Amino acid sequence: SLSYVDKQRQLFELKEHFTDDRLLIINYESIVNKSSDSVPLLFRYANLGYSADCLNIIKNGNNKPNMLYKNKRVIEDICMSTYQSAKALAAI
Repeated sequence: SLSYVDKQRQLFELKEHFTDDRLLIINYESIVNKSSDSVPLLFRYANLGYSADCLNIIKNGNNKPNMLYKNKRVIEDICMSTYQSAKALAAI
């Protein structure tokens, strides 16, 4: 949990040094939950051609089961405020 917080601090530092055209911050939940909106934006940002087949591959390949963590409350207590701050920076 503390390593997560440290990684997010690195994100905040990167954000201070790079402009939006050089750094795209992505919220993973947006890619999973709103992939039809976010995936085309990712391709556009990377100057890559996009087709609906790309989205189909991503959706069909995402078969990870939802996992419940034994220590979910502890993780949330340590990480949630940092997560919210990092999420606020996300462009997607």
